[in-house]
Amino acid sequence: MPSNYLLNKVHNEGLGGLSLYHALIKNKDKKEFNVKIFERESSPTDRWQGYHIGLSNYGAQSLLNCIPSSIAANLPKAMPNPVPDVETHGIIITDQVGNVLLAPPTKPFKDVYELAKISRGLSSMITYRDRLRDVLLEGVPVKCNKKCNKYVETQEGIWVFFEDGTQEFCNILVGADGINSPIRKQKLPELQIVNYGITHVGVDISIPKHLMDRASKIHGNVLARKTLGTKGDSTFMMTRLIPIKQEQNVEKNEPHYRATLVYSYPSELDNVDTESEKTKVDDNDPASVIEHVKRLIRTLRPDCELTDLLLELWDLAPKTIPNDPIKFPFKNYNPVQRRMMRDIDPMSIKSWTKTKEGVWVSFEDGTQEFCNILVGADRINSPNISIPKHLMDKANKIHGNVLARKTLGTKGDSTFMMTRLIPIKQEQNDEKNEPHYRATLVYSYPSELDNVESEKVKVDDNDPSSVIEHVKRLIRTLRPDCELTNLLLLELWDLAPKTIPNDPIKFPFKTYNPIQRRMMRDIDPMSIK
Repeated sequence: MPSNYLLNKVHNEGLGGLSLYHALIKNKDKKEFNVKIFERESSPTDRWQGYHIGLSNYGAQSLLNCIPSSIAANLPKAMPNPVPDVETHGIIITDQVGNVLLAPPTKPFKDVYELAKISRGLSSMITYRDRLRDVLLEGVPVKCNKKCNKYVETQEGIWVFFEDGTQEFCNILVGADGINSPIRKQKLPELQIVNYGITHVGVDISIPKHLMDRASKIHGNVLARKTLGTKGDSTFMMTRLIPIKQEQNVEKNEPHYRATLVYSYPSELDNVDTESEKTKVDDNDPASVIEHVKRLIRTLRPDCELTDLLLELWDLAPKTIPNDPIKFPFKNYNPVQRRMMRDIDPMSIKSWTKTKEGVWVSFEDGTQEFCNILVGADRINSPNISIPKHLMDKANKIHGNVLARKTLGTKGDSTFMMTRLIPIKQEQNDEKNEPHYRATLVYSYPSELDNVESEKVKVDDNDPSSVIEHVKRLIRTLRPDCELTNLLLLELWDLAPKTIPNDPIKFPFKTYNPIQRRMMRDIDPMSIK
């Protein structure tokens, strides 16, 4: 008897559910089964929503593995090929006045198929989510106007009940219905939703060329652009530098570009008590939400060119809810509302169901142990240093008394330091009788910088002093001449032990991590067919 898979898609967020549908259908030759997919909305065009999304090289790999060739052939409708010398598919992060904080290097690719073949690093392609959904919907027999309100498990399978009084039977029920999934609530009623304390407002806008040119002067032609404020707020814009057809009347006959704009801020800013009508926000009134966002930007951001640009971009957001998608730019609309950033909290489940199977672990000495769960807790080492108070004071002038401190270079490198401001006992002779503090220091950089052919830059990973000099040389090369570079990074790395200690009793805090270059690696789940 064939198995029945029933996919319940309630909130029309269908990329995950549709991809699973295609993956199941694609493998029907391996096992016979039936797949049915249900949708809450009365038709696939009821909710004409969809932001820009970024599809990584691993995501592209997964998508192409799921869908048949007939669907893959239509992907360019949703993800047009990058425009050479016009678009850079990557991300740039700046501070609130436009200074670049991070611009990771990206590998160029000509289409989604070439993107999927990139096996190292992280590359991404900016995609139209609504069009991708339309492509994945092609040929899919979706049953609309079917809202699930409960299910009942029996020994034979699962009965699924809908609000219209109908029912369906299946062996496997998949709820691809988002954060408010009724299926998940019934299956795991104790699973809690965690609130991150961040509110975001997202909108799709149509940007005229003169405004896009101003934005590109700050961020270049990078398509994902993030700015960080100093008071917990941030902005994010994703776009394609491909002109769109304008259905509306515009004063200037100039190209326009589709973009997704997001403003995020601490949710506590919504709780400010005031009797002023001007600050009351109605999430059913787009104009009210837009004015709220602009008010926050004016309050939290400095008076500068980037702030002025952000305000002008938010002025482009639709102030009313359109009722005719044909006349609306790019025939796509997302409700302009405040949304809390939320996620499920797996720790709210006191105990998960255990399987009867277990794991036998074999050791080199020939012994074995049995367990239900095997956890590998291997670690990557980073050098520990002992920082004298006068240097820690310099660091604190820049970073304050925050214990985890990260700096981002503009050429792909970064530094990270973790410490405790608790003096440690110094076993070594010290010229200055001053307190010292234990800290872990990490320097990260693009691995390709190790491939420079020069006698001066040859590095011996068995010689700590060689590695330390290599790090300092990279910092001098990649970072600007400033107080952070000269007084902190170079001086701190001078504190790293140049030789391998052989007496832990005499070494600071009696711990030592080998100072070696280490590649950042991870498992590749896509390597499993």
